[in-house]
Amino acid sequence: MKRTISALMFLLVLGSVNTAWAEANPFSDVPADHWAYDAILQLSEHGVIQGYGDDTFRGGRSLTRYEMAQMVARAMAQRKISDQDKTLLNKLTLEFGNELSSLGIRTDNLERNADRVKWTGKVEYTAVSNHIEEMTESGREEFKDNFYDLLLRLEPSADINDYWTVHARLDSRFDLEQDTAAANVRLRRAWVQGDFGDVRVKLGRHELNTNEKGGGASLVWDTNYSGASVEIGKNLKGSIMGGRLNRNAIWSSVGYVPYSIDYEVPRDTVDFVGVNVQYDTGQKLYGGAGYYRVKSDSLKALDNELTEDKGDIWSLNAGYHFSDKAVLGAAYAQNTKADYQDKSWQVQFTYGNYDDAKEKGSWNAYAAYRSMGTGVSLAANHDGVMLGTRGFEIGAAYAPFRNVGFLIKYFDGKSLHDDENYARKLFGRLEMFF
Repeated sequence: MKRTISALMFLLVLGSVNTAWAEANPFSDVPADHWAYDAILQLSEHGVIQGYGDDTFRGGRSLTRYEMAQMVARAMAQRKISDQDKTLLNKLTLEFGNELSSLGIRTDNLERNADRVKWTGKVEYTAVSNHIEEMTESGREEFKDNFYDLLLRLEPSADINDYWTVHARLDSRFDLEQDTAAANVRLRRAWVQGDFGDVRVKLGRHELNTNEKGGGASLVWDTNYSGASVEIGKNLKGSIMGGRLNRNAIWSSVGYVPYSIDYEVPRDTVDFVGVNVQYDTGQKLYGGAGYYRVKSDSLKALDNELTEDKGDIWSLNAGYHFSDKAVLGAAYAQNTKADYQDKSWQVQFTYGNYDDAKEKGSWNAYAAYRSMGTGVSLAANHDGVMLGTRGFEIGAAYAPFRNVGFLIKYFDGKSLHDDENYARKLFGRLEMFF
């Protein structure tokens, strides 16, 4: 009996960690003047208690051990719990261990609650084949480039308090063709994140992957930067960000150019600030816009045709959810300071529900047309399309097991520099999440 009372007290305490309240009473048999009215509503909103499916709470009856274990399991799923409450939760998981096991909840070493640091990550094997056909003074020539890459990624995170968490990303790459490590383990990201309701703050080195995704792939940014960002909103989000990118961050801005052209990319850090707004409820129409101001000598590239060391990049994206599986999207971006390949755009139709192989049997397939100008797609996603080209891209993904996925992409297009130069790319990847 004492254990049950302690458990109920814990669950009531747990319900107080969040100040959000339910909009309406979900239980017909809990009057507004009941001594536990507020706590019951809070626990219901957090998913810890769910009632009996007939709009009743039945608070006067005794709980079975199985019902109590269900409440403990839901409490274990809560993200922000104080250290004192974690101690009590650990005791409860020991007491109801057998029942939790029957629910499929692991309690070995209480790993979900005792560990302050949580580790996730992935292993991915990538194979890429590039095929370029170019008209030269001696006639048409072919250039082929293949590489095979193995990546081990670790992403630890830990709670600092009820609002702040710390995150990191460590990568280690291997060149499988040469059977050598491309580099030692590198700390790619390290940042602290504050979550205050609909306001999110990030400080440190973190992801720069903005909303130019109307066509499926990041049209301008898909990289990391050192700086800060603030995001406000839920369905309608506004963001402001600023910082510095590594001097190699836009090295790929040269993209595909004819082999016969000499170019030199100054190695210089990139300063930038940006704002964007995005509206997306996951249903029907979505869209957004962005602006990014960049400054770097790295913008002076490609046979000295890019003479500005500054860039003003504007972007728009829009799309339509025909269903939870079928989405049509488009995006456009322009660098008004660039004088070479200053526009990028894409259109993509996707069907399926693949989401990093979270569910066994999930899949998707897409068809897209992309045009990636090197003067604006400074650090874009180019798993399929090559920078400095335009053409058609198709792809698919499938998860034969949960957390295991296969991806394949094929691009067939032409160089933006010269229509007589052709580019083809085949991209394949096996990814395993843990």
